[in-house]
Amino acid sequence: MEKKTPNKTTTRKSITPIKKTLKIPQEEVEDATFASLSTPQSARILRLQNTQYPNFSGLKSYPNLRVLDLRGNSVQFETRAILIAFRSFYLTDINGEKVSTEAMEDSFRYSGLVTYALRHGMDPHIPEDPKEALQMALEYAFPDANSQAYSLDPENDQLVTVNTEGDIYSWCILDDTFTWRNLDTNQQTITTFRNSPLKCVIKGIQNTTVIIPEFDESYHIYAELCGDAVESGIISVKAPLSSEITWRNFEDDEIISKDCLVLPLTSKDIGNIIACDISPAPGLPTTRLITTPVRPGEFRFKSLRMQGQMIEGDDISFDVSTRGSKATFKGVRILRSAHHGEWKNVCTLDADNLTYKLTVYDIGCVIRAVCLTEGGGPPLMLTSSERVQPSAPKFSDQLITGAGTVGSPLFAVATYTGGIQGNCRYEWNIGKNDERSRPVVVPTAEDVGKLVKCKMTPLRSDGSIGKPVITEFPAIKQQGKNKVLAEKFLNYRTTSKQGKIMMTIDDEDSGKTNIIHEGETVVIPDEVDWAIVASNKIHSQGHGKSFTAKKEFIKCLVVLFTDSYFALLGQIEAADPTATDLQLHFEPASSMISVTYTYSGGLEGRTVVQWNKIDKSGKETPISFGKSYHVVLADKGFSFRAIVTPVSLDGKRGTSTQSDTMQIKPTDILAEQETPLNLVFPPEIYENESLVIAQEQEKVPKGSTKVIVSQQLTKRMRVFWENANGELLAEGLVFNPTVNDLNQKITVRIVDRVNSQELFSVYMPEIKSLPPTVENLTIKIEDGRVKNGRQTKYIGVYWENYKGGIEGKHTIIWRGKRPDSSEFQEIARTNRTWIEIDYIQFSNWTISATLIPTNNHGEEGNPMETNEIKVPVAPSERVVAIKNAVIKPSKDYKSFICEVETDGAPGTIEYLWGYLVDGEEQYTDIDTKEREITEDDFDYPPFCKLQTIGTQGQKGEKALVYLSMDTRELFSPKIETVNFISNGQKQSKAFYVGDELTLDIVHSGPPATEVDIKWQRQVNGEWTDIAEGNSYITNGNDQYLRCLVVMTVNADVLLEPISSEQFTTQTIVVQPNSTVVKLATALRRARANFDCKLSVGDEVNISIDITSFTMKNKTSTLFTDKVNFINAKISDVREDLVEIKARHGYNTELVFDQMKMKGGTKLSARLARELFVETLNRFKK
Repeated sequence: MEKKTPNKTTTRKSITPIKKTLKIPQEEVEDATFASLSTPQSARILRLQNTQYPNFSGLKSYPNLRVLDLRGNSVQFETRAILIAFRSFYLTDINGEKVSTEAMEDSFRYSGLVTYALRHGMDPHIPEDPKEALQMALEYAFPDANSQAYSLDPENDQLVTVNTEGDIYSWCILDDTFTWRNLDTNQQTITTFRNSPLKCVIKGIQNTTVIIPEFDESYHIYAELCGDAVESGIISVKAPLSSEITWRNFEDDEIISKDCLVLPLTSKDIGNIIACDISPAPGLPTTRLITTPVRPGEFRFKSLRMQGQMIEGDDISFDVSTRGSKATFKGVRILRSAHHGEWKNVCTLDADNLTYKLTVYDIGCVIRAVCLTEGGGPPLMLTSSERVQPSAPKFSDQLITGAGTVGSPLFAVATYTGGIQGNCRYEWNIGKNDERSRPVVVPTAEDVGKLVKCKMTPLRSDGSIGKPVITEFPAIKQQGKNKVLAEKFLNYRTTSKQGKIMMTIDDEDSGKTNIIHEGETVVIPDEVDWAIVASNKIHSQGHGKSFTAKKEFIKCLVVLFTDSYFALLGQIEAADPTATDLQLHFEPASSMISVTYTYSGGLEGRTVVQWNKIDKSGKETPISFGKSYHVVLADKGFSFRAIVTPVSLDGKRGTSTQSDTMQIKPTDILAEQETPLNLVFPPEIYENESLVIAQEQEKVPKGSTKVIVSQQLTKRMRVFWENANGELLAEGLVFNPTVNDLNQKITVRIVDRVNSQELFSVYMPEIKSLPPTVENLTIKIEDGRVKNGRQTKYIGVYWENYKGGIEGKHTIIWRGKRPDSSEFQEIARTNRTWIEIDYIQFSNWTISATLIPTNNHGEEGNPMETNEIKVPVAPSERVVAIKNAVIKPSKDYKSFICEVETDGAPGTIEYLWGYLVDGEEQYTDIDTKEREITEDDFDYPPFCKLQTIGTQGQKGEKALVYLSMDTRELFSPKIETVNFISNGQKQSKAFYVGDELTLDIVHSGPPATEVDIKWQRQVNGEWTDIAEGNSYITNGNDQYLRCLVVMTVNADVLLEPISSEQFTTQTIVVQPNSTVVKLATALRRARANFDCKLSVGDEVNISIDITSFTMKNKTSTLFTDKVNFINAKISDVREDLVEIKARHGYNTELVFDQMKMKGGTKLSARLARELFVETLNRFKK
């Protein structure tokens, strides 16, 4: 038969056995490490043939590596171990062989912690089970860490909480170079998808380290998100360029974008969590990164543009571009310039209609647009670079209206644009020649049949002439039956005391054109209908004797009608600009005095308001212009007057009007404002510096810094210290800025609590951080661990009270001095607070450290020296020695255990298993005390090589131990003894009919998979099988009995089951009980004394009192006899089951099921069972 050769073996030299234990001379091999490899990390090919790398210690990342050649190395690394250690996704050729897709996918099943452990010197022989490999890595790289001391939120498995309380929680993540990168958080919980392993160092009374593997304990390529998750921002992912990248909405998994490294964020993303899935290739684990919910962006106006010509009647539109959703753009407020730098509110445009039509009121003004927002945001406004100009005078929508008959007036009307309308010209082709150029004509009989035309020429008030327009009217007709209206004329008569103009109605025209000014009232003798002929239509003005000219009808013609005549009153003109009803108003809260007035005289232009200050002597002094004036403290006790000079839109100035005077009383200005409030801060303010607001002459507590206030603050004043978000940091005169306030814009507000008015507000200087420093710096040494068989020591640096901003990663320079030297030399430079040293190497050294304190911005403070500490002298200990060793199977025979007895000296044992193949030892890669039994153990003798290691790492003796027997013989079951047990008693002297027999089996070897028992009875000198099973109840047919026991073992490593059989050690003789026989015989004889018939299933009650025995069914007594016996009840007789309940004595119940006894006390169980068995047998016969 061809022998099998175990896998993964190395041929070793034979070793001479001594009492089953073989000693091997020590071997010393100096191995290289990958740390000495100087090849650039960007290399694509590494050829490292014939090297002495025992493991992957010191290996760096080669992300672009394609080809790797390690042939001839002292250790033959497995492909799986190489892929896990190098973690180069592009690695396609190892030792001249192509890397299969399956091998690459298999390497991703192993956690990144396995890679970390391999690169720190862990045994490169990786178990096939990824979970076992992970456990191996944790035990090697983090022997003192706890990988179970964390919990996940049941509703959010991305929320990780460490279960250990502490003062500081320092979190790190294993990055793409397989080094621990610090995360800027000091919380007991952290939110992460756990794509990469996490480490949390909890500093407290007792420092604890918690290691948290990936969520699926598989390797995920390292990636990270860059950018802020804010609207209008951009987030990007740092990942290999060949990766498949998918951006999704985290809530509904909707795909946003694919195959791009950058994702712009829009307003649609606000409130959403963005997930980025990165996969190096199909079938490999996906790395998922998530953002925080996308925040609304800071509202900003990107641009505001004004389009259109600044000419009256033109539309100007505004193009507004914004970004950010923290505020909402609501519209644009339109302002026009007024006199003395003031602005007048015109209208507000909605955000969806940003168009404004320039009007005649805008002529000569500058237009300003102010953007309106809701929810904050910086303001934005735009002012036109030129003033609004009037458009050219123009008539539009012109027409001639009237009856078109002789004697009825015709009116020429049109819409005028182009500044302020002047005296426009109207030229008619009918009627008498009228030099007054009126917009009305009265056809005569000579005009019948003529086509009416009117040439209308627009004129502006400044004399500018527009393009004439001609309008036509159908031919004039006769009046017909209707009476012809006579035209009459109004002539001025007098002006009444009330200022009303009295006019007469005459038949003759005086030849003068009546001018009615705005606001004037005309009174005539008759009641008439009044009408206004405007530029666009005719407006009815009611019925009566009087008419008052209105402002909106300037340049319009006034006409009156009766049933018999009509007359033209004249044209309405603007009155001279006037300002009346002047009123002064003072607002104490704002200290503003303002004036209101009523303007008349056409359209108001840039009216001038002058303010005069009047002293106690009555002298008036002009001090300001504008519709309002801000009163200051020096104005208390003085009087003020406003002088208003009205100006019309066309530039006409009216007569100046003075207001009454108003005196500013001392009580009108609050006393607190006598000295303007002001705060003077020191030029530089540092964290933890106590600021106290006080006047210059006041004292502040020692160690505090004074902020000088210009006046004494009263009880009604409250001081608020707020950050840029409006959050209240402190209230009162004292503020202690902390590290959280660094680089923050902090506002100090002083508010009058009575009227909630802000009296003063100022930004305080930016708070600066102190130079980084610590206190109570010291160095300590603690016991370490056994690493690679050598004892280590931990040296740590400790400090208190860090100051200088947010604490960052400090630099610590470790120095040591040999016992025979006076100079310190640098032994390490780290960012962590401890180092691990070899106890033997640094024995009796003097150690010190220099701490360079650093804040989170990388700013360094002055170096600080620790105390010096001496490493204790390492004791010289003898190496542990082996007294005896043996290989044993485990209890379940699934593994071999190498039990070693030592002489008690301190140290450890290293194990290495192998097989004896053709007389040579061949070794496997199994180096644990216990290993699994395999099929190879049945083909080749297994053995275990032992190596003793001292506490300082020194190697001791070596030995080999073999299995004491053949493996197949080890798996063969051996039955030592088989004895009968009667009624549960192992030491039975006699066996009787009715006894329940079981077996006591004593065996050695592996646990039996199956045990078969056959019961045999001797009949006529021959043994016959009577039953199978674990127990047997004897009956009257039994005399000589024995059992055959067959024990079978089956296991996964066995090709076929192994069995062993054995007869019972003794053959028993079953004896009938004489008392039982007598009782059963008596019952049988008693049956002859009654002749009842019993059907199967009938219930029969047998009862016994002191003197009689009675049998009854449900309806009648079947038998009665006097006998001293037991009380019994027989019921439910079936073919497969017999249940018998017997009651004897007072309170004991016996229950039998399938001939088996289950209870009874007064009558022994064995006697009761035998009695009923014999009785039933005899009744049956």
